[in-house]
Order: sequence, then structure tokens, then C-alpha cells
Amino acid sequence: MTPVAQSALLALPGIGLALHAVRQRRRGLLASSWPVAPGVVGSGSIREVGLGDILRFRPYLTYTYCVNGTWYLGDRIRFGATPESFLPWVAGWWLDRHYPKGRAVQVAYNPADPADAVLQPGVPVWTSTLLVLAVLLGLGGALIPLVLVP
Repeated sequence: MTPVAQSALLALPGIGLALHAVRQRRRGLLASSWPVAPGVVGSGSIREVGLGDILRFRPYLTYTYCVNGTWYLGDRIRFGATPESFLPWVAGWWLDRHYPKGRAVQVAYNPADPADAVLQPGVPVWTSTLLVLAVLLGLGGALIPLVLVP
């Protein structure tokens, strides 16, 4: 395999992660300016996510909110990194602490599409960190084979 092909192959994961992080960051920033509507937390649970033997546990919840007399059901906590844990009880603790069933919440919704909503608008720190790491991974993957060519 040529060094250029190796560079491209190693850079692809970084490029993919960077594009995902940019999209989530953009949506989170846009949501910061969305109007809010009162809502109520409905059901909550912990879901297993991961690949192979590496499992993580992510809180999942639903909430209802009303915009201009129409009721909606949402489930997005935030754009970008969602709270996760390798321990199910930690994810459960986070869910119970922040969003117990019946809690009144403020739901940020997209004025162009009120069904598009989020509980925590803005950009989590981890999303920005992911973007930086993805760019470094992409650059490293692209440059390492070229630099190491004899």
C-alpha cells in the first residue's frame, strides 16, 4: 500500500469524527437561541450502548411540552455528548438526580419545527474536546505514514 493510501485510510476515522462533532456543535449553538416551552419529564430508563464487550450505559427519558396549543413528545437531552457511564447505577443516579419523572422542565424547541427539541441547549465541553481530538487524529493519520516513509 502506498504512503498516500495509508495516510488516507488512517485519516478517515478522524475526519468522520470531526464532521460529527462539527454538526453536533452547530446544532447545540443554534439551540441556545431557540425559544423555550414548559414541559414535564415522563418516563426514564437506562439503555446499554456500545460495541462488542465494551458496554456503556446511557440515560434515556421522554418529556412532553406544549407549543402554541400543540403537545409534543421529546427525548433528546442535549446535542453532542450524552451523559454515559460504564456503571449502570451511575447513569441511573444521574437520571434520578437531574430528571426524575414528573419534574417540570424548560424545553428549547426549534421555532421552524417545534417537534425538534432539546432539554439542555448549548454545547457540552466533551463535544468541543471530541472535535479537537478528531482533528488531531485525522492530521496524525494523514501525516504519520508520509513522515515515516524511508
